[in-house]
Amino acid sequence: MNKPVRIQRKRKPPESNRLPGYPRRSYIDGLREAGVPVDELSDAELAAEIDRVVYVGRPSKWGNPLRPANCYSFGRIIPLYRNWLNGEQCWIPGRCTDLSIGVSTEGIAKPPPTIGQILAELRGKHLACYCPLLDEDGNRYPCHADVLLKLANQEAAE
Repeated sequence: MNKPVRIQRKRKPPESNRLPGYPRRSYIDGLREAGVPVDELSDAELAAEIDRVVYVGRPSKWGNPLRPANCYSFGRIIPLYRNWLNGEQCWIPGRCTDLSIGVSTEGIAKPPPTIGQILAELRGKHLACYCPLLDEDGNRYPCHADVLLKLANQEAAE
């Protein structure tokens, strides 16, 4: 079994261009891009890897409720997402006027998942989100799925 990774789930192509097996095909491509040697796996091993994929983007229960606004980039949203998971104050994008002020999470409708939920449901899973893996310069693109992946698997390592 391969180490859990974050994969990019590709946007659905128009119906006329969609190949049979979507999103399975999208997950195979995402696993390949994330470094999982899918071409070396047997059909059974590949099916097992695909079964380990959990979609964590919006509107799933794992989706990041914080959205970037004009004064926020995804790089700034991820630390705020980490704060939200910990029940700490975070800035609610869309209301930004002064970056030095924090706003509580009262404006966010859903409560954050607990560490117990993250461990129980995401440990050992590949996490899929629409965020790209790399930016235009080839650097790792920040995504809340990386935060969930680290939390879900750090307890297992300790």
